[in-house]
Amino acid sequence: MTCNDDLDDCLAEMEQSTLKTERSETNVNDEDSARGKSCRNHLNHGNLQKDQGEKCVLWRGPPTTTHQASSHFPPIHDDFPLPHLHVELARHKHMEDLSKFLLSTCRHLRMPSFERWVIDSKLEEMAKRQRIQEQNEVRASFDSLARPKEDGWRRRMKRKRHQVDSSLEKHLTSSGLRPQVHYDPVMPSMADVEDDASKRLILEIEHVSRTKGDGLDANAICKELCEQSCHAAKRLQNLEHRLGSVSASHYYTKGNGRIHLEVERKGKDPKIKLTNGAEAGNSSTTFFSLVFSRKPRTDGKKVKPFVIKINSLHYEKLRQMFHSIHNRIDSSHALHVPSPMTLGSNRLGYSSATHIFHHLVFCLELRYASLAGGQQLHDLRGGGMQGAIHSQVFDCISKYDDNSGPQDIIECFASPFNVYNSSYFSLFHRDLDWHFGSCGDFFSVPIDFFRTGGVNEANPPFSPGLMQRMIQRMEEYLEYADSMKDDEMQSNLTFVIVVPTCHSAQNTDKNIVQEFAWKSYQAMTKSRYLSKYFVLKSREHGYIEGSQHLRPTRFKESHYDTSIIILQSRAARGLEEKSPKFTSRGFEDDLRLAFASRHQLELNERRHVDSEQGDDINTDISVVRHASASRNEVNHRKKKSKKKTKDP
Repeated sequence: MTCNDDLDDCLAEMEQSTLKTERSETNVNDEDSARGKSCRNHLNHGNLQKDQGEKCVLWRGPPTTTHQASSHFPPIHDDFPLPHLHVELARHKHMEDLSKFLLSTCRHLRMPSFERWVIDSKLEEMAKRQRIQEQNEVRASFDSLARPKEDGWRRRMKRKRHQVDSSLEKHLTSSGLRPQVHYDPVMPSMADVEDDASKRLILEIEHVSRTKGDGLDANAICKELCEQSCHAAKRLQNLEHRLGSVSASHYYTKGNGRIHLEVERKGKDPKIKLTNGAEAGNSSTTFFSLVFSRKPRTDGKKVKPFVIKINSLHYEKLRQMFHSIHNRIDSSHALHVPSPMTLGSNRLGYSSATHIFHHLVFCLELRYASLAGGQQLHDLRGGGMQGAIHSQVFDCISKYDDNSGPQDIIECFASPFNVYNSSYFSLFHRDLDWHFGSCGDFFSVPIDFFRTGGVNEANPPFSPGLMQRMIQRMEEYLEYADSMKDDEMQSNLTFVIVVPTCHSAQNTDKNIVQEFAWKSYQAMTKSRYLSKYFVLKSREHGYIEGSQHLRPTRFKESHYDTSIIILQSRAARGLEEKSPKFTSRGFEDDLRLAFASRHQLELNERRHVDSEQGDDINTDISVVRHASASRNEVNHRKKKSKKKTKDP
């Protein structure tokens, strides 16, 4: 089988699981005019007025000043690289195969187990590649000098190189794997059964197998999973080299875009007041579909399009975030995407900016769905690691911070889908998320990034390896803040951390995942930078769904306890001693109120809307039945009159 056939077969298996792509013969522009001005206002603003005066705002907006925006994001040139659509589709398919292999082999495991393994494996892979880079630098420095000045220097360099080589061999050769591929943003390309992530997965499989009596070979399953992952990464690299790179200039030529927009609406929309007083339909019933029409194969076989669905509010949110980067005054080539209701389904009429934006949104959904196990777009499985906290929590934090506004808070772990503030760190900043305002990766920013202090929120994926690495990195930032000289500006650095509560390892027989996370939880609560921490009881607080952009609902109730941990530098703790803010009782009470679950309120609202729609439908049906009965009666009378005229 050739590589072309393999790609086509791989992509052909990805059916249109999100919705039926019915081609509408009516132009979307006519549909827009029928809906009227109110629907346009709804999509342009994207914030709904909820009950009890609460606002539903998905994004705070770009930095308030042009200086802040230019300092975060330099001017963008006309041409910039883009992820390849076929590579993203193939990666999504491979991740789906990996998750299905694990969950079908271990029937009692759930998707979060696979997500934890992927996230922690990628972190360990980054550490491996860093050691490989150090090894290459040592060898380069050793080979650059043909005649070293002294024999002692030669012996020291040789000993250092031997230490690096031995650490690499111990870490990589347990199953005969070598780093043969480039770094992949999602696929673990150097996974090994001797990694800590794999060891935790093996223990989890053994625990479930022992509890359920399955009798599984955990080591063999994990080894097969690692090998499949490494082979899939190799295939992705070969595919990427064969297809080549894609840049924004590709869409400057008319007719190159192959993604068009379709609108799906369900039922009759209730009228909801916006913050500006306008009316709009409920966003939970409006979805946009990005339809990627692939070119026909050389043998004439028809290839089905791939469809991705997104909530209209999140589409508008991403559009505004895209404009904050690519539609600035200092941009050399401003890219403006028009309102979705004015586009229509004919992609030939789209602008180059629209094609680039749809390309990025398509890749963005595929990338984060791949990180969630590749099944999120089909049946909403996975994505729990990408959940978010309520916007009211950020408002509460900014209320108690005298030196910053809501937009100055940095979210340390976010994505373009769930981010609320203007500044955030994300995983795929290098090639994808920066188009939507990402400042970088939390683990990759320089040590002096937080030298000016400020308040930062961290709601990381609940994965043991990542949380352990997070607390280590935070203590490095706080240590640097404390090491600043007295004559320099004091760094009032604060981290507000949101993580699951882990109980003592002796009481975690029923929850082995908490046992894994106990080490990182202890490191947070016993840190020398700890100012305060308190616990939110289960079912008394909630989060926002990680797949909120794919669901008609947003909120969920937490079934586990959550800890709020506050770490501060020495200068910040000194200010707290003089005038308590984050350590005060008022902050704890307000934060508990902000974390209160909104899941039941949202369900009640939907039930109320559905009942109103049901009454309207019943009324319409009765009117139709009455009209049809009257019409039948009139036709019957006409027939009788015709018979009377025909009779002599």
